[in-house]
Amino acid sequence: MILAAFEPFGGRRENQSERVVREVAAAPPRGVDVDVHILPVTFARLPGAMRALVAQPGQALVIVGEAAGARALRLERLAVNLIDARIADNAGARPVDQPVLRGAPLALLSTAPVKRLAAAARRKGAVVELSMSAGTFACNASYYLALSWSPVPVLFVHVPARLAAPRRHLMVVALGAVIGAFPERKD
Repeated sequence: MILAAFEPFGGRRENQSERVVREVAAAPPRGVDVDVHILPVTFARLPGAMRALVAQPGQALVIVGEAAGARALRLERLAVNLIDARIADNAGARPVDQPVLRGAPLALLSTAPVKRLAAAARRKGAVVELSMSAGTFACNASYYLALSWSPVPVLFVHVPARLAAPRRHLMVVALGAVIGAFPERKD
């Protein structure tokens, strides 16, 4: 299982996605090997980072980002072919109304069984929400690129941007339940 998170951005010193992913990787679900990668929050570097990421071997790719509006673990159902940055990325770029990939479809659905993963996590007591899109910043761009290029199922998950230790533990449990529920690939 490839688990990716993001570096800090917006002047912050940490990104909750990285903390949650590292905690899940430290104690993954039984039978799940986790390979952690940290993605840049720089639009110019993101395509190269995503090409390298999708070239890694694994049964699935789960990308985790943080969202100010998330209240629970949020499974994103689709990515849109749009970058519309409300803030600058870590290199100072702030693209507006730009496609993630020129000439590509407007939106791509997750290739992971989103509803089934959410139901499996809920059966383990995790609080999980479904969301229609990963937004229009780096989270969405990474999801769109992964869905365009990955040979394995891809899911994007948002965690709340502000997480005290007790709530972060709940996100770790919920994310562990989601990745533990991924179906085994038969190659």
